[in-house]
Amino acid sequence: RALRHDIGNHISVIEGLVQNHKQEDVEEYVKELKEHYEEITPAIKTGNAVCDVAISEYSDRFSKEGVQFECNFIYPADLKINAFDMCVILSNALQNAYEATVKSKNPFISIKSVVHDNVFILNVRNSISEKVDIGEDGLPHTTKQEKGHGYGLKNIRSIAHKYKGEIEIKQDKAGEEWCFVLNVMLVM
Repeated sequence: RALRHDIGNHISVIEGLVQNHKQEDVEEYVKELKEHYEEITPAIKTGNAVCDVAISEYSDRFSKEGVQFECNFIYPADLKINAFDMCVILSNALQNAYEATVKSKNPFISIKSVVHDNVFILNVRNSISEKVDIGEDGLPHTTKQEKGHGYGLKNIRSIAHKYKGEIEIKQDKAGEEWCFVLNVMLVM
């Protein structure tokens, strides 16, 4: 929004430089403008600005930490799921995936979504160093002892129930390592 607001000023500066035959200055100014634009433009395009920002933040973190990331998440325009709820799901799922995958030998995370009839399915897969202990409630036991942990999957499940859906957790052996799979099903 800020860039859009200031675009008129940028155009005026460029016009002034062109009129004064300052070609090198024009090129430098345009280069700087492009760099600034790329910094504020989310790398991920899902169809929803809130989801774009949420996933892009994690994508940047994954890249810096050497975690392979694949995103095939789409948020259709007619999706009847609140963007705030989807952001809570995405943020918790990606944070959990990140924390689990950094301990693995070949860290990877993938996220994708599928719409089938009136069901929206979110799938998050990530590498883990060892199989996770699942409790009677169907959720992994948290290994963190600090206060405030262990709520992510509970929050995701709560939102799934709000949309008459459910979550499913699976673990598969992927070569030498384990793979943790979270499926979130929401009825639209």
